[in-house]
Amino acid sequence: DVTEFFTEISIPLIEGAAFAEEVTLDAGYRYSDYDYDEETDTYGIRMGWAINSEYKVRASFQHAVRGPNVQELFLPQGLNLFDMAQDPCSNGVAGGTSVGGYTQAQCAQSGLTAGNWGKNLDSPAGQYNYLQGGNPNLAPEEADTWSVGLVLSPEWADGLSLTIDYYNIEIEDGINNLTPEFILTECLDGDDAQCGKVKRGNNGDLWVGSNVDSSGQIVALQDNLAIEEVEGFDIIADYVWDIGEYGSLNFNNIMSYIDTWDQQELKGARKDPCAGNWGATCGYPTPELQNNFRMTWTTPWDVTASFQWRYIDEIKDLNADQQDLDQMDYFDLAAIWDVTDWATLRAGVNNLTDEEPPIAGNAAGPSINGNGNTFPGMYDALGRYWFVGVSVGF
Repeated sequence: DVTEFFTEISIPLIEGAAFAEEVTLDAGYRYSDYDYDEETDTYGIRMGWAINSEYKVRASFQHAVRGPNVQELFLPQGLNLFDMAQDPCSNGVAGGTSVGGYTQAQCAQSGLTAGNWGKNLDSPAGQYNYLQGGNPNLAPEEADTWSVGLVLSPEWADGLSLTIDYYNIEIEDGINNLTPEFILTECLDGDDAQCGKVKRGNNGDLWVGSNVDSSGQIVALQDNLAIEEVEGFDIIADYVWDIGEYGSLNFNNIMSYIDTWDQQELKGARKDPCAGNWGATCGYPTPELQNNFRMTWTTPWDVTASFQWRYIDEIKDLNADQQDLDQMDYFDLAAIWDVTDWATLRAGVNNLTDEEPPIAGNAAGPSINGNGNTFPGMYDALGRYWFVGVSVGF
């Protein structure tokens, strides 16, 4: 449960002045009281400056908060498996190091006893236990967001509208679960807080058994850990061209460019650049560039037809498999015919050239919103798709 109070205000500062046709200031504040003993403040300020009817500048700052959802709080905890080539503390040599290059003292930090030093701790299947699930002690995420933009509707280009926006977002205490192998590596490198999450079995292993209370495992529950910084540009162009007796053409282009998407799994950890990458700590694919172009022809014969080009930049795989995702170009056609005042027929085809989705392999699993060895939320997983429909109003 959450109880909230909020207020908003809009103040017109200047109207009808030279070089300031309109200047407006907007502000807002929200207080939230969560029933798990958390109180938060959200606030923001925005300003719009219309220099004249052709040019407008806008800027904003927002301190945002996101409370954990029900799944993040209460998803049942249980053992699952993660892939790891070998236990870095396996086959330690007396007076020397393990197969992973760690000393007996370092491996002792992960709970490996002297009696189990030197043993083969590797899982034959290359899979190890980790405890997953919700965490009822989660606090809300917090973020500071900056943006500045320009809106152009120049008289010398009748029908043209262009918006350019820059944004910078920094998230702290992001709700995430550390990858189990990362927890183990951080422990061996001297992070005592992560060592408390490594629970070795009676034989020093991390894979034998499936009992939460007694089996070797790494605890990787949801927690307030992640720090993310995102920086980029959104550019939207719209142009309407009157073609006389043949109706009009509308050209619309939406481009999103991500310059920076840096992610830290926890404070003090390395920054992982996720722009243009997927897998490992980055998870779901983040293309640096995406672009949607649509041309719509509004005819004088009660028919509207459109052509769309969807572009997704290539994305590099950070996993060991190196399943890079190729650049994708999709082409769509659609048409709507207003047969009568009460009946409309629509038809079209998406992914006209029947492009197959890039295959990402087993790493594209449900934990990062993958399915069927690909990412159906980003790519057309089923190939060419035809549709036809009728709408009738009474």
